[in-house]
Amino acid sequence: PSSSIRQHIEGVIVNGKNAMAGILGMASESLSPFTASKSLQRIAAKSTLDIHAFKDPNRKTAMFLIVPDEQTTFHFFVASFVKQVYSAALDDAYRCEGGALPRRLNFVLDEFANLPRIPEMSTMITAARSRNIRFYLVVQSDNQLSEHYQEEAETVKTNCLNWIYLNTKEVKLIEQVQKMAGSTKRTPGSKPLISQFELANLRKVYGEEGGAQALILISRCKPFMT
Repeated sequence: PSSSIRQHIEGVIVNGKNAMAGILGMASESLSPFTASKSLQRIAAKSTLDIHAFKDPNRKTAMFLIVPDEQTTFHFFVASFVKQVYSAALDDAYRCEGGALPRRLNFVLDEFANLPRIPEMSTMITAARSRNIRFYLVVQSDNQLSEHYQEEAETVKTNCLNWIYLNTKEVKLIEQVQKMAGSTKRTPGSKPLISQFELANLRKVYGEEGGAQALILISRCKPFMT
């Protein structure tokens, strides 16, 4: 009678059929994405991947997840997979000398802001570096990132120490990148190292008239155009 398990399950026992229907309904809703197609059922039915292979210092391992960008049905699968691989890698790192993986694990997340929100992403990216784990986050829009991660968005951005800026039409992001690039002191006042017009009009094709294609911001280094 004093068991904590008994106390927690008491509500289910008392409410009987209604509670059971609610539990089954929630379970069905959670599992429904995995039954959306026969191909996904086959993929999820059995694992052919050693999730701990990424820690092997003698073998390079790469895993590719490719989903159609015009359909968001399978995007949740990618977010879940990233979270699970990271959790396994963290567990492996604790068991390694120095608390870090012997071979660096890179997560290259294209269209990061279009994926479903990865749980605890701000915590993951904060702790990753000391475990020899690195994230490459490719984002098209700052607004998309803020929409998905809300209050976590700034933490995620702050923990990205190196930025490669290509192009945007978002005035807020252009202003932020301009401030990050810094300014040159002149008398009187100071002048930004790069104008907002330049940031909004970087070239797309190498060798195209007009010069630079990207602004590179690396931690503890001066910014440069390339």
